Amino acid sequence: MITTDICVRSYELDSYGHVNNAVFLQYFEIVRTQWLLAAGLEFSEIKSYGILIVVRNAEISYTSPAYMGDMLTCSCSVVERTGATMTFEYQITALERGASVASGRTLVACICSTKLRPLRWPNAIRTLVDDATKKAN
Repeated sequence: MITTDICVRSYELDSYGHVNNAVFLQYFEIVRTQWLLAAGLEFSEIKSYGILIVVRNAEISYTSPAYMGDMLTCSCSVVERTGATMTFEYQITALERGASVASGRTLVACICSTKLRPLRWPNAIRTLVDDATKKAN
């Protein structure tokens, strides 16, 4: 599991004064990128395999609002990897209040960068992901 802290900025708020629901996908992206980097997967290396990692599905459950200035702790882990997909789970907590703000999942797919069709994870990437997942458990 990887954890990163994000401070809510004013431009992330909606007309009700709390974080807009769509911004949580950006938070997921930030912590997922941190997870990939910690696993040893730099985007330049991913591209060198001729693949793209794309989000196929995203789910978010909102439990309480987050406000400007809140420090959010965002965690991410891989809960499943198949031949051509990975499922990431996320938890976002307002650090100072100790309140759960949101949780979610994304299903990402490995696709060929030229044919834009699903492709099995290259062996080197599969090994890095599996090793990082084992270390987290």
